[in-house]
Amino acid sequence: IYPSLDSIEEFKVERNSYGAEFGGAGGGIITLVTKSGTNDFHGSAYYFGRNDLLDSKDAYLNHINPTANKNTIRRNDFGFSVGGPIKKDKIFFFGSEEWNRLITENVQSNHVPTPLQRTGDFSDAATDPAFTSASTDGCLLKGGLVDPDPTNPGGAFTSAASTPGIIDVIPTARLSPAGSTILNTYFTPTLAPGSPNYGCGNNWAKALKQPTFYREDSWRGDVKLNNTTSLMMKYTADSWSFGPSAVGNTGWGADSGASQIQEGWSQPGRIAVARLSKVFGSTAVNDFQFSYSANRINISQSTPAASQALNGVIPTFFPPSGNPANNPPVWINGGGLPTIWSFAPWSNREDLYAWQDDYSKVIGRHTIKVGGIYSRNAKDQDNFSQKQGVTFGPVGYNGCKSATASGGTGCGSLADYTTHYGPADYILQNMAVNWGEQDVIFKKQGRWENLEFYLNDDVKVNDRLTFNVGVRYSYLPWPYQANDQFTVFNPTAFSASLGNAPCNGLLFSSALKSNPCAVTGLGGGQPGPNRAIQNNFKAGFAPRVGVAWDPTGSHKWSVRAGYGQFYNRDDIFVTDGTAGTNPPFVKSFQSVNGNGRFLDNTNQLPACTPNCYGLGGFGVAGIGQDLSDRSPYTLQFNATVQREVWKDARLEIGYVGSRTHNWTSKFDQNAIVPANRLAFAQSNGSASGNSLKPFDALESGTIPFFAHHGSAKYDSLQTAFNTRFHHDSNFQLAYTYSKTDGDTLLKVSNGGGNLVLDPFNLKNGYGLNPLNRPHIFSANVLYNLPTLQNMNRLVRGTLGSWGIYSIVSISSGHSLTPVIGGLSNVSDPSGIGQGPNVERPNLVPGQSCRNHDFATNNQWINPNRYTMNGFTLGTIGNAPVGDCLGPPTRTVDLSLAKHFHITERVSAEFRLDAFNAFNHPQYADPAGPNGGVNYNIGFNGVNTAGSPEFLDAGGNPTTSLANAVSVQNTTPNALVGVVKTQSDRNREFQYSLRFTF
Repeated sequence: IYPSLDSIEEFKVERNSYGAEFGGAGGGIITLVTKSGTNDFHGSAYYFGRNDLLDSKDAYLNHINPTANKNTIRRNDFGFSVGGPIKKDKIFFFGSEEWNRLITENVQSNHVPTPLQRTGDFSDAATDPAFTSASTDGCLLKGGLVDPDPTNPGGAFTSAASTPGIIDVIPTARLSPAGSTILNTYFTPTLAPGSPNYGCGNNWAKALKQPTFYREDSWRGDVKLNNTTSLMMKYTADSWSFGPSAVGNTGWGADSGASQIQEGWSQPGRIAVARLSKVFGSTAVNDFQFSYSANRINISQSTPAASQALNGVIPTFFPPSGNPANNPPVWINGGGLPTIWSFAPWSNREDLYAWQDDYSKVIGRHTIKVGGIYSRNAKDQDNFSQKQGVTFGPVGYNGCKSATASGGTGCGSLADYTTHYGPADYILQNMAVNWGEQDVIFKKQGRWENLEFYLNDDVKVNDRLTFNVGVRYSYLPWPYQANDQFTVFNPTAFSASLGNAPCNGLLFSSALKSNPCAVTGLGGGQPGPNRAIQNNFKAGFAPRVGVAWDPTGSHKWSVRAGYGQFYNRDDIFVTDGTAGTNPPFVKSFQSVNGNGRFLDNTNQLPACTPNCYGLGGFGVAGIGQDLSDRSPYTLQFNATVQREVWKDARLEIGYVGSRTHNWTSKFDQNAIVPANRLAFAQSNGSASGNSLKPFDALESGTIPFFAHHGSAKYDSLQTAFNTRFHHDSNFQLAYTYSKTDGDTLLKVSNGGGNLVLDPFNLKNGYGLNPLNRPHIFSANVLYNLPTLQNMNRLVRGTLGSWGIYSIVSISSGHSLTPVIGGLSNVSDPSGIGQGPNVERPNLVPGQSCRNHDFATNNQWINPNRYTMNGFTLGTIGNAPVGDCLGPPTRTVDLSLAKHFHITERVSAEFRLDAFNAFNHPQYADPAGPNGGVNYNIGFNGVNTAGSPEFLDAGGNPTTSLANAVSVQNTTPNALVGVVKTQSDRNREFQYSLRFTF
């Protein structure tokens, strides 16, 4: 629900006193009061418009695609509000209607396969000047692609005519039909052939049109039943649709937008509220309220032909179910290609019911408040379906994981096991890829309840001193599934003797009458402690205290302070993330030893025949959770001094802090213990290395595990200045200097990323949090020119009642963490078991974060700041968490307004607004494996006899990772931390006309 501004009576942020009546979450407290009708009729009508004819072109789009038109924007926002009496002094109404028709363009950019690459010719990748180095030809290895099977009957790899001596062409007879279809699903480059980045870097940018159509109906009625009893009823309904294209602004953030597969969103919502209020004498009042909120998300395919073309060439292992033509497309993830991640058709339903009662009474100097709230909630949603499958990048030719005997049957006879360039691997026939697939689209059915009570006392000691004391009790039991069809991994249920039995290590809901694993004939499975499979916390008492003091009694000074504990209701992401993931309710494709599958068929792979994968298996445990009753909470505290420096001018200086405890964290239950990390790094992902994982008998990969061990702290100096001057003008300044540290993300995620780096020592992942923005400054002025009330009507009408307004916003970017992102010939340099997308490199002394040649490639991060040379295998690099700040925000908004008095009761305002008036580019974060959190570096090493990549224990150069203890002779990727502009933050003009009566 997005309430119309014309329906809001009051908006308030609780900054100092943490009253016990507020709860349910550990964040900030905002209260919003909607307008009601009165004995007089009042209302408004308005129109706001925007058009790109007045706006600026996106700077990054102009850099990548100079001939493109500037971003389209068409915004028509209009509506009205009206309120008044139905029966004077008895029955009142207020309603608002708003329509918004918005068409914008979201600039997306990426590297897409070039027309030559789609035919197997990678000569433009071999000659890209932006990527060529001493150890590479473009973004290919020195010498070009590596042919894993040069004696293949289809012919060996060759050189293009333009690149003699560089192997960069795959024969047509050896191209994969499915791989070719994948590459052809992407848009074609917009950068000119031969330009830097054309063959390897960001070579495509496009402003994708995104229509957003919105309507809100909001109506409120107030009935005075008698002199002491009143009834309020309110109903609000939103209708909201977005796309196609829906990429970039959906909040999921996975799809790159670089393919022809597009989707559209519909997100209707409605709220109904009824409140009965009763006044007892002159000292007490009771409010009883019922509220219902219904929210829906429906996503549909906008390009079904493109989706089905992709599905049609990649056969699935499970038989079709339902209508296969309506299934989501195959997901593409990894291998150097932009992500294709569309899960339409998809639906989500959430219904929230709440009953609340609040009683307050004044007793002498005390104002007592007591109350409670109970809510029942339900959320049903489709699982993010892998019904048609998902690729996670190439494994190796014929399923080989290395070009050695340990890579699989016949792998030792190969020249190599990959081409060493992801897009070439995808298009090469007989290249196996990592694969995921499920037999059904699972429906999740989350259910949860909240129960809270509070007692609060505002004590007015005297005219200068007021205390606020209270306590809130919160019982927030963990969510569960309505049909109890979910299981979680927990070490208490694991038995090594069961090996990789699908249900080994799994706990199931105690509400099930029998073991669902036994019913399906699978080994393992034990009942959990309750339906949520997690113990509930029942001692949620949270104290609150606040004070307001006038130290002099002159009303020029004010000292305020507050302290409060807030228990946090977790999002239901744990049940969202576990339901439909673990056995036995969904069957999953299982690659026995991680050899993957062929894209073109479901044949067994030469490397592992006859036992490559299970046909219709249940898989094994993929996600788990702790049984602890630890409940997340925050401690919030502040102290503020305010001084009136002159009449209508106030200066405020304060400290605001918080401490976060038991926050939700997610770590790898299968992580390598510190003593074995060198050996695991040396194993390079082999079976011998996987045997070091504590649950390798069950799963050789990661086992994401939810727990509540996260902590964080926030400390800030907050200052503000506010003054009013003639003609009711106003000037405000605000500045915050702050620091946010933590060992876990202060947000939730049910995805596979964002794992704690080292579960054996959380300090290894402690540092500046992604929410950290050290400096935030804002200034605004509302300057009202004279009304010229005493001048004649012409002068007054043309020159009087103008207003000039401005807002200046400047803030630091937020903290980002560098990750290795990839190291030639080493799959897991730190040996923790999660791979280089979460592990950090070393710092190079004297190198700054910022790239000083930013204008050339929009490269925010200096790649020379990081190195893997001297990196000790099996350890974590010394680059700190939150090492660099992302791009800052710097905007100036300007407005010019003219006020008209049409009649005594009717007035009008015409206004022209310029957002980001000076068109300062606003850049988004660098791309990384976990968007907005990390940025990939990527390191290349030749590792030849003449240039070994490693050093052994004696300090001698070696090409053998098995004997290595440290790394040398590597270089970072040339383009690290490239950023693009936020296309909705360019200069935009808005014009509006508003009438009020």
